Amino acid sequence: VIPKEEVDNAPTLNIEVIEGLVLERGTSLKMNAAGMIGSKRNAQDGCLYMGTAFQGKDDQVINDFQIDERETGMGKRHLIIKYSMDAGNYFIKDMGDGTGTFIRIDRPLPIK
Repeated sequence: VIPKEEVDNAPTLNIEVIEGLVLERGTSLKMNAAGMIGSKRNAQDGCLYMGTAFQGKDDQVINDFQIDERETGMGKRHLIIKYSMDAGNYFIKDMGDGTGTFIRIDRPLPIK
């Protein structure tokens, strides 16, 4: 669980869909240091999971944001966005279940 003070001071991440076969363009998600705002998973663990599955074998919600199974190339648990308290930033990782994760960057990004 991410401490309340960290959640209050961390930046909010806004994600907007710009292209997709099933998701409507302009669909937006908001995430703070605790996780996706309004998630039914509600784990407050600093993670946002996205994929086609809603529940796991034990009927627990496993994805914060569910993508319709008709979306070609999406895995049951496709990607994770995680907040790092050490770095004070968000990181995205493909979970290896699907055809990959792609992001569009609209400003210069230094490569280290």
